[in-house]
Amino acid sequence: MPGNTRTNRLAVSLARQAAYNPVPRSLLMTLANEPATEQLAREALVTRAARTVLARDIDRAKIALQRSELREGLFELPSGLELLPGLPGRSGERLPLGSGERKEATREVGTAERADGFIPATEAVIYNPLPAFASGGKPFVSRRERALRRRLVRASAASDNHVTIFGGDDRINIYPSGYPERCVCRIEVYTQEYNDGPWIFRKRGTGFIAGERIMMTSGHMRPDQPYAGWMIKVVPGYYDGSSVYGAGFYTFASDYRYWDSDTGNDMMVCRLYDPIGATTGYFGAITYQSRWEDWNVWSMCGYPYDRGESRPTYQGGIPVRDDDDGDDIRLPDGGEWDTAQIENEADEASGASGSPLYSWFDNGQLYAIGVHHGTETDYIFPFSSETLSAAAGGPGLPAIINWARANWP
Repeated sequence: MPGNTRTNRLAVSLARQAAYNPVPRSLLMTLANEPATEQLAREALVTRAARTVLARDIDRAKIALQRSELREGLFELPSGLELLPGLPGRSGERLPLGSGERKEATREVGTAERADGFIPATEAVIYNPLPAFASGGKPFVSRRERALRRRLVRASAASDNHVTIFGGDDRINIYPSGYPERCVCRIEVYTQEYNDGPWIFRKRGTGFIAGERIMMTSGHMRPDQPYAGWMIKVVPGYYDGSSVYGAGFYTFASDYRYWDSDTGNDMMVCRLYDPIGATTGYFGAITYQSRWEDWNVWSMCGYPYDRGESRPTYQGGIPVRDDDDGDDIRLPDGGEWDTAQIENEADEASGASGSPLYSWFDNGQLYAIGVHHGTETDYIFPFSSETLSAAAGGPGLPAIINWARANWP
């Protein structure tokens, strides 16, 4: 872990009663966002990935800047060069499921498996994200009315995009002004159909930084085979076309490992070419506890297509309604872990896949309890059903993050 981790006001104020419980939204609303305590080095704002280009069929010795005739004082590359930004990945693998013999983890707070996060001194600490603009003056819907209606709105577009809203749409667009929302990434997936062929855009989604070189997203955000090559572009704090750190602050995934046999284990962990987590900070993760059911304490931030194409959306005060057992997973080191389907009332849409479901905790840490999957429909005997948003989590989430941190430095 980097050496400039900081102690935030929340950790100090609640240190004596820390019990690994999420902090109520009402308490967070009383806290002012904390400014950064150190200045970020200028050289950290341009990654090596941003300086890397794909060059084909050229004599690299001829690549040199020439004086431009368009305007005095400017330079340009020689004509005829095909230089494209990009960095192809190296390895991708679907990991096996567990044997099914592992018993469900003990759901006691004090023994919960977890991976702690990191807050850089160079980042502001954001307890209450800053809206990018007004949400449009939607009418207030009381909790009681929302519970009575339980109205689920779904819309399908010709492109198979979907939107799922519970009651009124509680998402707002925000400006990612600090930790943790700058750790949330917009990701783009590209593949090649044949060697040296063109790179074709395949899909877009969300991820979140979980280590210096580690990003988590959904398993179904993997590059779909067959392919001759693949690229996953990762832009943290994406806002109006580029990262809030600057146009040169992005990277690509070098390796990925994933599962996707059910909602509970729909997770993919990626190693990144650049250690951008040292700059942005990174999320922690913790095993969801059933005792937190119906607590309106969770947040979700991501890039859904309907409202987050250019700016991230944020929703707070999300309750988890149920958690079901997911398929066990096996890590590369042979360890087996249980997973959980965490069913909640996060408003969501296509593009939000991979978003973190998270909260500040009473030890001053911020933990994700799940990776957004989409929706899950439970059929209720004899003739009814209930559809909720669903995230992949359980002990398997912090376990895969801890493995990646240890094995992908």
